[in-house]
This record gives sequence, structure tokens and C-alpha cells, in this order.
Amino acid sequence: PPMVPLPAPPPPTVVSIAPGAGEPINKHLWGMGDDWNKAKFPIDNVKLKDALRVMHMGPTRWPGGAIANYWNMSDNQIAGDCAQAHCPSKPGDQCAIYNRIETAVSDGTYARDFWSLPNFAEHIISLCVDARLPIFVLNLKTADEALFIQHLELLNRTIPIARQRASEAAGLDPALMEDEPVLIELGNEFYLANMYDCKYGNYSGEIYGNVTKRYIPHIRRLIKNAVIAIVGYQGSITIGPDNEHEDSGILLWNEGLRWSGVLAMEGAPEAVTFHDYRLNNKRLLAYADHAPDPYASAM
Repeated sequence: PPMVPLPAPPPPTVVSIAPGAGEPINKHLWGMGDDWNKAKFPIDNVKLKDALRVMHMGPTRWPGGAIANYWNMSDNQIAGDCAQAHCPSKPGDQCAIYNRIETAVSDGTYARDFWSLPNFAEHIISLCVDARLPIFVLNLKTADEALFIQHLELLNRTIPIARQRASEAAGLDPALMEDEPVLIELGNEFYLANMYDCKYGNYSGEIYGNVTKRYIPHIRRLIKNAVIAIVGYQGSITIGPDNEHEDSGILLWNEGLRWSGVLAMEGAPEAVTFHDYRLNNKRLLAYADHAPDPYASAM
């Protein structure tokens, strides 16, 4: 039979966005997530800083996401053996970062402390006109307890600098930020099979929860006004379309957190973070309409 021509598609809907137009949206839902210390770009880049200042960057995470599980705040470099940082499915990723930093230091492009927390406070936090401190993501993977405590001590010394720079950017009296909560996230996405299962066996939320229980008392002791978050898994169905997580600890991850007892311990975390990469314009518009999507990320 002859082919029936398909109807012409409707013309595209044109949406014009002008400064000041549209519905207001909760600025606290916005932020910038990046692995700042992967040395992909310099944090003193003028164009980057101009863009962040104009955008009202909001909260970000330091030193970033995955890199936080390997970062040594004490010497501003990847902690331990970079070749052992990832599973075989991602060989050399952390070594590439290690080598970029070492090359930049050896050829005199940057000093070692360019990747330090105080320098991040000077270059990035100082742009935050909303007076927001970053979320500090701490290394639970390659830092033992002694190094973890060193990181907390450094963080404690640097928080006043961060508060000073954030208050200056917002034009506020620094005294108004003295009681600003210090947001701390314990590691990054330990449920990812291609990063951690080969290190810990069948990694699970319960194992991760038990690890955090060892570190939380140190935070409570050393960091005033700390608000601690452990990392949950954002999906209710955790087996992917190709059964890629069928044998992984990602199954029942959130239940494992509860089984570990971390949520009921003395000094328990105040929050659970969800790193939901499925956010899209429809969901963001739902926020603007004051109808938040239940699967969206939240601190």
C-alpha cells in the first residue's frame, strides 16, 4: 500500500528569558559542583571568577566530589598511591591529577599551596555574594584516623578565613557569620561499584555507615557548629537496566545506613545527601512552582 505521509511536526515552542523575568526560585537549591582540585583549570582564572561572581554561585563542595575520597589536605596532593586509588575500570584517573599537580609545581607555574583550602577561600569563597560557606567533603577512603584528625585541625584553622572572605563578598559584618553552620559531608558516593567494590568487596551502606561512626566523634570534638551529612543513594530501584548493580552493595544502600546504627548514635548526622544526576528542567521548574519533586537532591 502507498505510504501515508506523516503530519508535519508542530513548530517549536520559543521561550524567551530576560533578566528579571520568570518565577522566583529558591536560590538555596542552586550551587556549583566540581572537583576543584583535579587541576583541570586554575581557580585564579579571571573569566571563571567573573562568571561565578555574576551567577551568585551559591554553595559548592571542596575539594569536590570523587577527588575528596583521595585528597590530602595536609600536603595538597592525592593521598597515598595514586595508582591504587581507583578500580581497574578507571585506571590512572587519580594519577593523571597527581601528575598535573606535580608538573605545575615543578615547572614553577603554581606553588604547592595553590590547591590548599586557604587559597580556595581567597579565590572562590571570596566571590560568594550570598555569604555561603562551601560543603567540606572529607576523605574517609585513603585517610586513616590520624590524617583525618589533621584535616579537621586544618579545617578548624581555616574556617575563620572562609567566613571572613564570604562576609566581605556579601558586605556583611563578619561577626554575623560566627555561628554559621559548617557543612561537612562524609566522603563521596561510596556506593559506586566501579570505584569501591574492588577495594572493599561487596561494599554496602552498612559498611560505610560503620566507617562514618568512627570519624563522627572527631568532628564533634574539633569543629564548632558542624552539620554532618552522610551520603545516601537517590534511587528507590537500584538495579540498572543491564543489572549492573545486581551484585553490588548499592542494593539496599539506605537500609544499610540504618542497620549500621549511625543514624541513632550519639552525635548522629543531621542530614543525608542525595547526589541525583537525573535533575532536569522539568524538575527545576517544579521547584519554581513550589511543587518540589520528591526525587530531587537535597541537603
